[in-house]
Amino acid sequence: MNKTNLRKLSICIITILMTFSLWGCGNSKSVKSEKATQKCTLYVTCINAINSNKLQDNIRKAQPKDGVIYETKEVKFTEGESCFDILERELKNEGILIESSITPATKSVYIEGINNLYEFDCGKQSGWMYTVNGDVPNVSCSEYKIKENDEIKFQYTCNLGEDIEKK
Repeated sequence: MNKTNLRKLSICIITILMTFSLWGCGNSKSVKSEKATQKCTLYVTCINAINSNKLQDNIRKAQPKDGVIYETKEVKFTEGESCFDILERELKNEGILIESSITPATKSVYIEGINNLYEFDCGKQSGWMYTVNGDVPNVSCSEYKIKENDEIKFQYTCNLGEDIEKK
């Protein structure tokens, strides 16, 4: 076998191997949503920030005037998904920026910002909180596993949650 044929054979083998190595790659979240059989509702608001005199004008202008970042919508999910899974997927599907970090000790997710509105933008006691069915869970949104018909609300607080809508 001459060098040219050997080179062509090598390229073919490498191409085939690369193709098969990528076989399992893809967006697993879209697969999850295709198999989703349960439903919940999701709502995201920053009305407390909009109404706060502590919010800088340039940040206020980047937010919806009514404070509704994600209108209440019924979304599908699969068993075992968390509030964070649903929030992240739905916001990304709508092209809404979400930034989060993982706490190494607990491996839980912390929401830093949504739609360019971040923790501390309205003072030391401000940031993102969530409720499920009107209650504030005592775990991170990445640890709370959603159940059928749960009502999930992510709300920006300016006062450590005293100003968010609960039961």
